[in-house]
Amino acid sequence: MTLFVERDMSKKLVVVIPAMDESDTIGGVLAEVNRLQPDEVVVVVNGATDETADIARDYGATVIEYEERLGNDVGRAVGAIHSIDADIYLFTDADIAIEAEHLLPFITDIEDGAGMTLNAIDWVARHPSPDEPCIDRYLSNIIQGRLDLGLENLLTIPHALSKKAIEEIGVESLANPQLATCIAIEKKVKIRVSNDIDVLSVNKTRTDHRKKLFEVMPEAYQRIHGDTLEAFQYLIDEYGPRLHFPTHRKRVVTKETLEDLRGQWQKHGTKGLAEVSFIVPISRHSTYLRHLLKALVKTHGEIIPIIYGNKTEKVVRVLEELNLPYFISSQIRDYGTAFRLGAEVASKNTLVFHEAAIPVDIEELLMMARRVMNKETDIALNDQSDFAGKLEGMNALHMANHFINITCKMNSFKTSALTISPFVMTNEVLETIGKDSLYNLCIAHIRATQTNLRMQQVVKIDYLRRINPVTLEKVFNPEKILGDILEGIDYWNQMNGFRGGFTDGKRNRAVFEGIPRYYKTTLPDQSDLLTEEEAFYWLEGEKETNEVVFVKKRTSFS
Repeated sequence: MTLFVERDMSKKLVVVIPAMDESDTIGGVLAEVNRLQPDEVVVVVNGATDETADIARDYGATVIEYEERLGNDVGRAVGAIHSIDADIYLFTDADIAIEAEHLLPFITDIEDGAGMTLNAIDWVARHPSPDEPCIDRYLSNIIQGRLDLGLENLLTIPHALSKKAIEEIGVESLANPQLATCIAIEKKVKIRVSNDIDVLSVNKTRTDHRKKLFEVMPEAYQRIHGDTLEAFQYLIDEYGPRLHFPTHRKRVVTKETLEDLRGQWQKHGTKGLAEVSFIVPISRHSTYLRHLLKALVKTHGEIIPIIYGNKTEKVVRVLEELNLPYFISSQIRDYGTAFRLGAEVASKNTLVFHEAAIPVDIEELLMMARRVMNKETDIALNDQSDFAGKLEGMNALHMANHFINITCKMNSFKTSALTISPFVMTNEVLETIGKDSLYNLCIAHIRATQTNLRMQQVVKIDYLRRINPVTLEKVFNPEKILGDILEGIDYWNQMNGFRGGFTDGKRNRAVFEGIPRYYKTTLPDQSDLLTEEEAFYWLEGEKETNEVVFVKKRTSFS
C-alpha cells in the first residue's frame, strides 16, 4: 500500500525528471515522486539504450523521448515546456531516489509564496579545497549581492519553481542552471533554501567528472564554468560591463599628459644608479610609508611616488623629508591608474609595482626583482596561493582571482594574480601586455596569461593580515574589484564568445528554436569574435582627464 504525503491538492504539481540510461534507479525515484500525488510526472528520456522509458511508463509517467542526447539540463527545460500550466514545478534526477517527505519542503515553500526553492550543500563552502564549480557558484551569488545564498543555485537537485518564476526567467533558461539562477536573482524572484539533502555523496561519478590526460579540469567542470560565463554575459549585456559597480577609471591620464609628465620626470626625476624603477602609488592609507621609502632610497633605484586620492600633509611631509620628487593627483582614485602613470615615466628596465598601503620588507621586493633581472621568470607575482581554501569568508579579491585564473586555464595559480601587488616585470614584458592594461589589473593579468610569458609566484605577502580591516576595504574596495572582474570577463568573452570558449557539453540548443528570451539557441562562430586590441573597449569613448602635478622639490600646500 502506497503511503501518500499530504500537500495542497488545489495547486497543480508537475514533476520533471530528465533521464538517460537509468533503468536501475528510475523505478525507485518514481515510486517516491508518486507519493507526492503529482498531477503529472514528465520523464524526458534522451539518448537512452536501456529500458528507462518503459519503466517510467509503467509508473504512470508521461515520457518524452529523444533518440539523441539533449545535453546536460536541457531535459528540465523540455519537460517544463511540455506542461506549461502547472502551479508548481519540481525538478529531480533519475539516478537518485529521494524520500517524498524530503521532497515535500520544496513544494510547501512554493505554496507559501516562494518563487524558487533550493537544496542546500552549504558544507561544501567550508571544504579546505573547493573545486572549480564551487568557485563559480559562490562568486555568482556574491556578484549579484546574494552572499546569503552561499553557493546554492539550480545546479543542485532537487529544486522547485512556481509558474510565475518560470515565466519570469524564461523556461528555456533552465537548460543552463547558472543562467537561470542569475536571471531569477536579477528579476527579484523570492528564493528560499528548503532542505539540505546530501545528493553529492550518492551522485553517480560519470566519465566527464574525471580529468583526462592534458585537461586542466574535467569536462563537466569546463561546461559549468562556461555556463557561469554565459550567465555573467547576460548581466553584462543587460547592464553594461561593470553592472552596478562603480568605476574609478572614468578619469584617465591622457596621452598628451603622459608625454608632458615623462618630459618633466626625465629632467627632474630621481634616476638612481640601480637598474630598477619602483613605482609606488601612495594614498592616505599608506601607514608605514617612511619605513618603505627609506629602504627604497638605500637600493639606489629609481623611486616614482604617485600620491593619489585625497591629499594628505603627512604623506607630503615624508616625501619632502627624503627630498623625493613625486606626482600628485586628487582625481586619480585607484592604484591601477597610478601604475599606468608610473610605467610611462619609468626609465629603468625592471619595473617593481607596489601599492604603498601594503607593508613589505625591502628584501621581499628585491627578491622579486632579482628573479626577473636574472631571467628566471618574466613576471614575478605576490604568491597568494595559501588563501585558496574554504569559500566561506574568502576575500572577494582572492575569489575573483581564482575565477579569472580558471577562465584563463591557469588553475594552478589559484588566487594569485597581477591584481595584488607587489609584482615585477620588465619594460619589454609590459609593452607586450600593453601599458594601458594597467588601468584594469584584471585585464592586465588576462593578457599576461595569454602570451608565452613565464609567470612565477615568488614571495608570500599576506596583505590581509598586514593591513588593518578598515584600511583594507578602502584600498581593496570589494565593489571596485567585482567591477574589474566583470570588465575582465567581458573582455575575455568578446574574444572567445559568450561562453568564454568553454564547452557547452553538446547541448541541443536548437530544440528551443523560436522560444528563447534569454538563452541563445546558437553558439558563436569565429566571425562574431573580436581581436585582443578590438576588445580593449574601456579606453573607447569620451573620458574625463585626470589632472596630475609633478613636484620636483620640497614644497608645501597652502
